[in-house]
This record gives sequence, C-alpha cells and structure tokens, in this order.
Amino acid sequence: MNLLRILLWVLVAVAPACGQPTPGANNGSGTGRLVQRLLIEFDQRLVLPTSVLTFRLKGSDRMVPRAAQFTAEGSSQGADVMFEVIVTAPPEGFERTDGDQGDVLVKVPVDEGFWNQISPAPTALFSGAIRLELVDEIGVLAEASLEGMTLDFN
Repeated sequence: MNLLRILLWVLVAVAPACGQPTPGANNGSGTGRLVQRLLIEFDQRLVLPTSVLTFRLKGSDRMVPRAAQFTAEGSSQGADVMFEVIVTAPPEGFERTDGDQGDVLVKVPVDEGFWNQISPAPTALFSGAIRLELVDEIGVLAEASLEGMTLDFN
C-alpha cells in the first residue's frame, strides 16, 4: 500500500511538469506552445526573374497558418545575403496539395526583392540556408529549414 501511495505522489508531483516547454527553447514567441518542426519538399534550382519558389511543407495538412515568413541567409558572388519576406495567405488560405486539404504550399515570388538582393549579372549562385515559419493568430506555429541550398539565378 505504501508503494502505491509513493507512486501516486510521484505522479501528482511530476505530471504538471510534463509537456512544458524547455526554458529558452523556441516555443512560439512566448505563447507557451511548442513550435512544430516540418520537412520542406523543394526541387527548384534554376531561378529566373519571373520565378515563384514553391515550398511544400510536409506534415502541415492540419494547420491553418495566416502567413509564412521566408528567410534566405547565405552568400552570393562573395557577398553575404540576408533576405526576409512575409507571405500573407489569401482569405481562403494558402494553396494546398490536395484542394482544401493536404500539405501547405508557400509560394515566394523572387521579384519581391530576392532577385535584387542577389543581383545576377548576368548569372549568380546563391548558397546558404532557407527557413520558413508558419504563423497563425497566436504566433509561430511551425518551422522548417533547408541547409546547404544552391540556387542558380539566370
């Protein structure tokens, strides 16, 4: 009987701490929820002035983000590159892989500043990391990143 009391006491004492975010961890901008890590499916390498980079966020099928923050950080032609843009979802939401279901597709037109940041003359390579954060009304919902990316601007 004493063992049962001890186990019950441990359960009551430890259970409230389970599932709590680690102090200092990325947990949704202080919202108390954990930010989900997603995988990115992306197969574009050639970038033209009219290109739209399309990222499929695997595992986002049950999420309803209102915006996505796109960040590219790396180098091009020996210079450091840091580019950020917020992509706002249209009123009906982000496009998905299967109608109104499926993974979220985030589309980033390169003519919204990324092309000018790289300044291909006439061509340039971008090497670095790409990061996407999905944001809803509360804050950051999910994040995904691709390291070691190379994009060929022509």
